[in-house]
Parts: sequence; structure tokens; C-alpha cells
Amino acid sequence: MALMTMGALRVIDLDKALASLQRDMMRVPQLTLKGLIKGGFIIQRQAQKLTPIDTGNLRASAFTIWAMKTDVEAPNFRGEKGREMDMQHEKVIRQEKSKMSTNPLKPEVEVGYTAAYAIFVHENLDARHKVGQAKFLEAAVALKAPDVVAAVKSESRKALL
Repeated sequence: MALMTMGALRVIDLDKALASLQRDMMRVPQLTLKGLIKGGFIIQRQAQKLTPIDTGNLRASAFTIWAMKTDVEAPNFRGEKGREMDMQHEKVIRQEKSKMSTNPLKPEVEVGYTAAYAIFVHENLDARHKVGQAKFLEAAVALKAPDVVAAVKSESRKALL
């Protein structure tokens, strides 16, 4: 704590103030991760709105993951390929999580799709869809980037309150 009197600065309990600041700064990566997770779900929801629909399995295969999350939930995929897509979903999530940093100072969140055909639907600019569009994930990132930044800033600021 510091007091300002007549142009002079007097430091009171500097050790306590520094310890408090250090505690607050240690929370920043954790809160940044929380903001990134919120941002990931913001992008995922927008991407799902833009994802073309046939059976709904492509939309259902969307995911948001981070290294510290341990549970893997497979959506209820439909049709004759449903069971195969369940297994693919779990496999892709495990693979992607294994690549993620567990360093708390470098938080990571990943948004994507597990359907094997997702990349083909995403990249096919010539396809005409009744619902949705090509580049659905890229478009969601572009549309929601300001919201993601705001979510990360909002959570990170909590360390300083």
C-alpha cells in the first residue's frame, strides 16, 4: 500500500502488497484459460449454425477441448455410420488432446470437427447447401473473434480485481 502526501510517496506494507500482486498474477493463466474456453464455445456455436446439414452428424461432431478436461462425450450420431462416428469422435478427441500443452502458462483451447468428411464439406466452395455454407469454421472464427477477445479480457481482468 502506498500513500501520497504533499508530493511524497510513503510505502506501507510493501511486502504484503507485493505478495498480493504475485497471487493475482498467478491467477492470470487460469483465468485466461477460462476466457479461451468461453471463446471456444462461442466459435463452436457459431460454426454449428453455419455448418451444412444432411443428417446432422457433421454439426454433432463439433468439439471444444482443452488439456485439463478429461471427459470425452460422444454425441449421439445418427444413421448406419453412427457407431463408427462415435468411435471416430472419441479417437480424434484423444489424439488432439495428446498434442495440447499442459503448461498452465500456455493455455490452449481447440475447436474443430471429428467427422472424417468435415474437411471436404468445409473446403468445397462449389457445393450448394440448403442450409449452411462452406468455410463454416473459418467464418465463425472471423465473425466471433472480437467476442473471443472480449471473453479472454473479461476473465483475465478478474485477477486484478
